[in-house]
Amino acid sequence: EEGQRVDRFLKKYLNKASLSFLYKMIRKKNIKVNNKRVEKNYILNRDDKIQLYLSEDTIEKFIEKKEIFNLKRDFIIVHEDDNILIVSKPDNLLIHEEKSESKNTLVNQVLSYLHSKGDYDPENEKTFVPACVNRLDRNTSGLVIIAKNYESLKNLNEMMRNKDFIEKYYITVVKGT
Repeated sequence: EEGQRVDRFLKKYLNKASLSFLYKMIRKKNIKVNNKRVEKNYILNRDDKIQLYLSEDTIEKFIEKKEIFNLKRDFIIVHEDDNILIVSKPDNLLIHEEKSESKNTLVNQVLSYLHSKGDYDPENEKTFVPACVNRLDRNTSGLVIIAKNYESLKNLNEMMRNKDFIEKYYITVVKGT
């Protein structure tokens, strides 16, 4: 978790808590790092210890457990290693949940796949969920890059932002005029 702001870490760990609640707890010294008051933009370092002076009930109320669905895999694995998974997404499959579909999405299929392999366990991973680096519309098929750990996600997002090593190509099929 090193290298990220403490407020962003807390928002992932206490994912149902509002930012205003977290900022208030930081201000009131109910959340400290290494027994010291910190600002919300404090950058976490390796071996920092975060203390939450909150009741167990409050903490449990603000932690939403990620449910892993047992889903049929509609994607094809193009490449996989310890850090990334590149899949071929079929058309008519959403990447993320939305009102019209909250269960059978590419992300949930990937989580089901990684969980079944033992590569992802939401009980042990409190703040990171494997995430897509790029997106495609529901009706678009193509390659999607998924980061399997936080360090890979940071690196891949930086590569996308800087247009380094990753190039996007689109092919459109048109029928009619």
